[in-house]
Amino acid sequence: MKIEKYLEKLLDLLLMENYEIIVEDSPETMTLKIALAEQDSGILIGHHGDTISALQRLLRTVYNDELGEKRLIVNINDYRDAREEKIYAMIEKGVAKILQYGGDYRLYRLNSGERFFVHKTISEDPKLSNFTSFSQDEEDGRVLVIAIKDE
Repeated sequence: MKIEKYLEKLLDLLLMENYEIIVEDSPETMTLKIALAEQDSGILIGHHGDTISALQRLLRTVYNDELGEKRLIVNINDYRDAREEKIYAMIEKGVAKILQYGGDYRLYRLNSGERFFVHKTISEDPKLSNFTSFSQDEEDGRVLVIAIKDE
């Protein structure tokens, strides 16, 4: 069964109506964009994106052999795009604080996909070429740290 059909069946089981699934497939990434009524989107996104992350993990697990090394992204009503904009604003705020006060800047409560976004952004954005990022374990879980690169 194709991933799109599997997702349709899952949404039907959840009694979701009037949704649209758009599949964007490239050699590196498969993005599943789901558009549905705003009142239903909260159910699929969940608190702090927990449900959308679980849905993405489920699809990744079921279709791991077919996806191989390809990255899978599930985006509901452009939630991920809006979240990435917020995270980029946090990166800019952190960089400003590092430049003003020195030291490192920590971002808490990011899931693995969001940490990947920060690492990728910092490594690829020319405006951030003087900075680096890394993840580390702390008492409250995984924390992303932004720091000035060593000279």
